[in-house]
Amino acid sequence: MTLTFHGMVPKEWIAGEVRTHADTLEEHCDDIREWHVAVDLRHRHHKAGDRFNVRIALLVPGEELAVTHGANLPGPKQDLDEKAWMRQFDVGGMRRHLRVVIKEAFDESRRRLENYTRRRRHAVNTHERPVHGPA
Repeated sequence: MTLTFHGMVPKEWIAGEVRTHADTLEEHCDDIREWHVAVDLRHRHHKAGDRFNVRIALLVPGEELAVTHGANLPGPKQDLDEKAWMRQFDVGGMRRHLRVVIKEAFDESRRRLENYTRRRRHAVNTHERPVHGPA
């Protein structure tokens, strides 16, 4: 699994959250060949607040499944310097919001993997059906 951070300093607790959800997801489908997870913090100075995005790309046989999930967080941060902003990031409740965004992104990935598995099973089953009628 590849994990990248954009617009923010990498944090071990974020990597731990991602690994925990990834381990759970791998239990649902052992066809995952490659992972890429990106955690983005965009528009730090935007008046509407911060925006976290979590992008998950899964490479499975015959397909690439991609999910992007984000959330707007309340409160302008334009008046804070980088150090004060990071302190608020660690303490001010944003950690909880990012955890929710990560969980929801992995929930959507799980649903897409379940659909992928159903499609593959259906494709295999259609070839195995016996032909009825006169031969």
